[in-house]
Amino acid sequence: MADHSWAQGLGLVWSAEPPGVVSRFTPLAEHRGRPGYLHGGLAATVLDETMAALSWVLDRRHSVTATLELRYRLPVPLDGRVLRVEAWRDGAPGRRATRVHGRLLVDGRPAVEATGLFVTLPAEPAEPAELAESVEPAEPTEPAEPAELAELAGPGEPAAR
Repeated sequence: MADHSWAQGLGLVWSAEPPGVVSRFTPLAEHRGRPGYLHGGLAATVLDETMAALSWVLDRRHSVTATLELRYRLPVPLDGRVLRVEAWRDGAPGRRATRVHGRLLVDGRPAVEATGLFVTLPAEPAEPAELAESVEPAEPTEPAEPAELAELAGPGEPAAR
């Protein structure tokens, strides 16, 4: 069984239901940004975790975030209510990367929307010692250009914007 303790620390519980995967999140007082409202970075984290969980819940494959674009539509109040977080993908998962969409809802209305490119990890992760032996130290590089990210998506899949 996979270790998802990092998500449990946020109190996230996922379920496979339309539109793909749904998690429920109850923000705590320590999650606030400006008084009375959820911190935007925490909204991003909850969306990112739910969107990455999509590949685990539906395909039993882990994925990591390559890109994440957010649109903040409404402030998210910290008033004890349980928030619904949804994630879905367009069509079948890609061979190496998949475009995933997500939204955090307040009273059924999208408060934060997200789109990202998620890279599927190998089924059996390398042991840390094996990984260290197989990786050469890298020189610092510039951030990837959209064209480079498009190569991750593979043929016929949407490219990063």
